[in-house]
Amino acid sequence: AHAEVSADLIDVGVGGLFSAGYLGTFNGAVAGSLFEGENGVFLQAGWSAHFGNLGVSVSTSRTFGEFFDLAAATALPEIGQPLVSSVPRAIDQASLNYSFRELESGIGVNFIHQLDNEGNRSLIVGGSYSQNFGHDITGFVSAFSDFGDTREYGAFAGISMPLGETISASTGANATRDGWTAVAEAARQNDGLPGSHGWRVSHGEGDQRFTAASGNYVSSVGRVDGRIKHQNGLVSGNMSTEGAAVLAGGGLFLGNQIYDSFAIVDAGAAGVPVEYENRFAGKTGSNGKLLLPHLRSFQKNKIAIDVTNL
Repeated sequence: AHAEVSADLIDVGVGGLFSAGYLGTFNGAVAGSLFEGENGVFLQAGWSAHFGNLGVSVSTSRTFGEFFDLAAATALPEIGQPLVSSVPRAIDQASLNYSFRELESGIGVNFIHQLDNEGNRSLIVGGSYSQNFGHDITGFVSAFSDFGDTREYGAFAGISMPLGETISASTGANATRDGWTAVAEAARQNDGLPGSHGWRVSHGEGDQRFTAASGNYVSSVGRVDGRIKHQNGLVSGNMSTEGAAVLAGGGLFLGNQIYDSFAIVDAGAAGVPVEYENRFAGKTGSNGKLLLPHLRSFQKNKIAIDVTNL
């Protein structure tokens, strides 16, 4: 369930995911909004399944009336234009993908139909192919064409490879009706554990020339992300932080976002290393306790403390 609220907007919704055994999973959602006296309803339904190497996914959504979410309600309209909801009137999606395990390759096709609030229609057909060449080197190519009102098309091809155990690099080129751009980038993924960090740098040449860099750091009380980009003589950047606050176990604890389950570890002393599934997960605070935010619900979770420094 979710709710979005501002001075002019109330938006509430609920959704669910249901297992159908060998037939896959079904999902659905419904939401309603009230914005400046205008009512709207959003409905969504979908199905996905795997049959051996074949994956199938189908979904559809519709809005009725004037449905607004927080992004649409706070968007800045163009000068002289009324505020228009950014939520499309209709979206229909279907995708098929198949893995050739012996060849270490895979193909995929997808279809998207979208009708926006101004009546513009998109009918997008796309396809992709990927090939593993060993040593974690992967080549890929994808293309799409929009047979709707915009008549857009494009293609992308590239290759990625690891540089050591933690850094990967990729290079590729994309072409659209507006021109072409070649891009090269290198990245390091963080492992999500406290004290870990990640970064990404990229550069593009062609009709779209840009240089961008981003980084993130995960601490025991949250995550910080930052990004900066130079394009067309302009420099832009942003920074964000996310985390969780838990009132449990006799205190208030700050930690990383909780998506599933969590626990409070009480070791009885400060500075005690805590391990989750034999990996370092943090140290207890001055109160001798630590929040573990990444546990798996309804499953066994191995948690231990390192008594070496006691």
